[in-house]
Parts: sequence; C-alpha cells; structure tokens
Amino acid sequence: MKFQHRLNPKKCTFGVTAGKMLGLLITQRGIEFDPSKIEVITEMPPPRSKKEVRGFLGKTQKNKRFVWDGACQNAFEKIKGYLKNPPILMPPRPSVSLIL
Repeated sequence: MKFQHRLNPKKCTFGVTAGKMLGLLITQRGIEFDPSKIEVITEMPPPRSKKEVRGFLGKTQKNKRFVWDGACQNAFEKIKGYLKNPPILMPPRPSVSLIL
C-alpha cells in the first residue's frame, strides 16, 4: 500500500442503490439535496437579528448595523424558492470511477 490508508467498516457502505452523504442524497437519478435539509430551510422564518443572519449565512461583517428591509426579504424568499426545486447533478456512470 503506497499511502497506507485504511477503511473504517463502520463508516463504509457497499452495494446500495441510494444513500445520504454530506447533506446530499445520492441515487441512480443523480446527486440531489437531501429533502429533509431543504424542508428545514423552506420552513424557516425570516431572521430577526444579526445573530440569526450569521447563523443562516455563516458569517457577516460584525461592525455593520442590522437592517432587514424589503430587498433582504425578497432575497431570502428567492433562496427558499430555489431550494423548493433544486437541481439534480449528473448521475454516476458505471464506466467512470466514482471518487469521493
């Protein structure tokens, strides 16, 4: 073994037709967002504070004043709309190696 990597059998699954991994659903149709994750976001109310915006986006500028206006609400609704009909990435092809 060149790199001496080992597989942990508790974390490996072989011979399945579908599975969830890293918030994605991998099936014969392709790679999709996990519907349970999408539902949480689409049911989420608009943020009411800077802290809630940070939780949604992951980061914001700390020295900026929090203002939630109509443009912010429109962008929030647009993101939720995109998630209701997410794209499906190309399905795995048997002739091509699947590298994760």
